[in-house]
Amino acid sequence: MVSLQELDQLARSVDREIERRPLEAASALFVQLQFVVLHEFGHIALGHTDKLREWIRDKQSFSDPKIFETMRSYEFAADEFAVDAVLRNPQVEQNTLLHYLPSFFFLLHFADEDSESGLCGHPPGLDRLKRVMARLIGPGYEEAFEGRKETILGLAELSRELQIVEFKQGP
Repeated sequence: MVSLQELDQLARSVDREIERRPLEAASALFVQLQFVVLHEFGHIALGHTDKLREWIRDKQSFSDPKIFETMRSYEFAADEFAVDAVLRNPQVEQNTLLHYLPSFFFLLHFADEDSESGLCGHPPGLDRLKRVMARLIGPGYEEAFEGRKETILGLAELSRELQIVEFKQGP
């Protein structure tokens, strides 16, 4: 069982780490936000929003397996668009993406892990991370992915434990 004091100590240590390395924390957030914005812009640039409007106009069911798979392929394509666009920024290196994007995909994995269908047709976060790493690294990405995957699954387990734990007062 975790006490509120122990949880408070953990939060304070995270705060101290952010205070100690504010530029790194800001860089992580910037890269992740840049990726999200470019991912969404990718949907527009790749024509996905036109197809979505067409489906809505024709009252297509999003549970239709063909549409569902098409939506998933759009998510992967938008991820690739975002990776390519971020890498065109001369201030962002490939290693920066490899360092900061796994935590973003961890959040997606954690949000989707109880849903077989994913969030609004989005592929699971780990599947997306695997494809992004393949795009960034190329052949031989599997070993790097497996290391990140274990970390993400460990963080997901820890997060789950912290959410279901009973809190006690005092030490």
